[in-house]
Amino acid sequence: MESIIKISGGIGNQLFQYAFALFLKNHLHFNVKLNRTSYRQKFEHEGFLLDQILKLEVDLINRDFQQFHWDKFIWKTTRFSENQQHHPLSFLKEPIQSFPRRSRLLLEGYWQCYLFPFLAKHDLRSIDLPAVQVEEFQSKTFIHIRGGDYFNNPIYSEFYDIIAEEYYEKSIAEVLEKEPNREFVLFTDDLDYARRRLGAHMSRVSVDQTQGSLEVLAKMRACSGAIMANSSFSWWGAFLQKNKGVQIAPKKWNSKMEEESAFIYPPYVIRY
Repeated sequence: MESIIKISGGIGNQLFQYAFALFLKNHLHFNVKLNRTSYRQKFEHEGFLLDQILKLEVDLINRDFQQFHWDKFIWKTTRFSENQQHHPLSFLKEPIQSFPRRSRLLLEGYWQCYLFPFLAKHDLRSIDLPAVQVEEFQSKTFIHIRGGDYFNNPIYSEFYDIIAEEYYEKSIAEVLEKEPNREFVLFTDDLDYARRRLGAHMSRVSVDQTQGSLEVLAKMRACSGAIMANSSFSWWGAFLQKNKGVQIAPKKWNSKMEEESAFIYPPYVIRY
């Protein structure tokens, strides 16, 4: 079965989409291709980055969707997100296997689910990120606060600016209860917003102002613990850690999820 997955978003979402592509390729034996035309048509984050950090196991194409002849099955992120009470593999596998084997599928979504990286039959934790001073970060827990578009864009803020006021305070307290001398490093795209969210805790946090997403991801990976935002970027920063320490994430991924995001975070992640 031929499947074309639209790649879009920043490096975190690109990695989720690639993990989903490998799941389809290696478990369901689909002929999978990644379409990266969204980066040709407009500037999106830092552009397409997967081929800079991975030897891709699927083909890349650059074609406008209007040029494709596909069957009528287009799967949107929203449908996947709103069915979190159902196991995502049963949601995917049963209907996909019911399609005729010659079906052509166009798949659009972010496919944010912890199962796909584990089932990809590829160690995505070995991605080739920029070299960083590991010893500078290995005893620290990273804190990720995403402001920027989450806070300033009315469309995004209604959907994503939903982290509870006490989330960062409770998360820092949880880490310090287990390790009273733990150090924290902050990664943020909006330092003023981060200062407001952290309040008095800002005094115990060092700020890393690295801008490039691949270098920031490398520094997150070098840490040994995480207090994540509801962001695929810090999700991968935590997932890639070799020494995971205490990892904490928000209960809700976005405003449309009334239940905890049960299939987004691995079971070992604490959620507040």
